[in-house]
Amino acid sequence: MTACYEWTRNTAGLLARATSKAMDARRRVELALQELVVEQRPVSFSAVAERAGVSKTYLYNDAGLRKRIEGLRQHGRIRTAQQRQVRVQTDASLKVIIAAKDRQIALLRARVKQLQRELALARGQLYAASAVFGPPIV
Repeated sequence: MTACYEWTRNTAGLLARATSKAMDARRRVELALQELVVEQRPVSFSAVAERAGVSKTYLYNDAGLRKRIEGLRQHGRIRTAQQRQVRVQTDASLKVIIAAKDRQIALLRARVKQLQRELALARGQLYAASAVFGPPIV
């Protein structure tokens, strides 16, 4: 009573799970890349791998992901250089603004001194008038 039949391996479930895991990993990597770009953080293989929960080897072995990460990394370097240039221009313009403010402060200080002298003169005249006519009636 020995049954002799051909046994075939059923790998459909295993193949479906592997495909599902690969799609999930790719989705997590895409999401991690979007988050890093939106947050304006540096894009690197380590940062993407850590954020997506995948290995760096996975990122390096997938040619499409590797090219995209390298492109975003290069774009980040260009953007950083542009930000530095804007900052240099801003520093120069700040110096001009500070110089203008310093001139304005000097003019205001001179005006304050002039008004203090005028006030002292007016007080002196009021004191002299009070000596002649008596204290002012308020």
